[in-house]
Amino acid sequence: MTKEDILQVTLQRQTTLIVGIDIHYPERFSGSTELFDFIKKIIEITAPFCIGYKVNSAFFEALGFVGWQLMEKIFSEIPDSHLKIADAKRCDISSTNLFYKRAFFDVMGADALTTHLYFGLEAIKELYHQDKILMPVILPSQQSSLDFLLIPTPSGKPWVFYIIERLKMLFSANNIIPVVGATLSESLLKEVAKLMPEHMFLTPGVGAQGGSLNRLYDVFGTRALIPISRAILYPKGKETTLEDIEEAIRTLWRQTKELYGAVNLKASS
Repeated sequence: MTKEDILQVTLQRQTTLIVGIDIHYPERFSGSTELFDFIKKIIEITAPFCIGYKVNSAFFEALGFVGWQLMEKIFSEIPDSHLKIADAKRCDISSTNLFYKRAFFDVMGADALTTHLYFGLEAIKELYHQDKILMPVILPSQQSSLDFLLIPTPSGKPWVFYIIERLKMLFSANNIIPVVGATLSESLLKEVAKLMPEHMFLTPGVGAQGGSLNRLYDVFGTRALIPISRAILYPKGKETTLEDIEEAIRTLWRQTKELYGAVNLKASS
């Protein structure tokens, strides 16, 4: 799925909502088949109200071999009309990156892969796969990350702003969707939006972490792709039912649709 494809599906559904598939209570299920059936129903219920899915690999890797099988089946189950994100935050030396690309893009069939920055920007470039999207984490939701991300470089600019400039040199806005935490200060979010005016952003942190839908649409407009997991999958905690999930996704879709429409109305006026 390309950036243009994402734009088209957001227009069709009038939202930028993404469902995060994080299974916090696997012990509720008798086995992998029952768990997969549950996830399949979640996708069926939520697909009309979102533009994509973010599959957090940690929740499936913790299940061992069967978890990897589940991930592959889940990516196959997600409609091709929806953005498929592998939230695995991978990046390493070049030979390892080759196999990460094979694992998540070729085998899993993901459209996008989250990455970290600590092996350098050239390493992230090695992860690039034609017609796929990389999602480098430039500003996480955790406030403690700012302890070093905002350290000034010799030029005086915070380190993260230097990273942003380098990313813009290495990639076009069609190839990367940076990850920026929704819980960060409005001033910092606005600075990032100003530095990357053509980019979409993946903005985790709405819901359980306290991020604001209104603020994201105010700052990024329809460029904010908003993944929400717990507020959709577990609105009533461990005992949440499929009916609860349907009510939660419909409510969030209505909220995001209203904000999405307001942004477009403002842009056209």
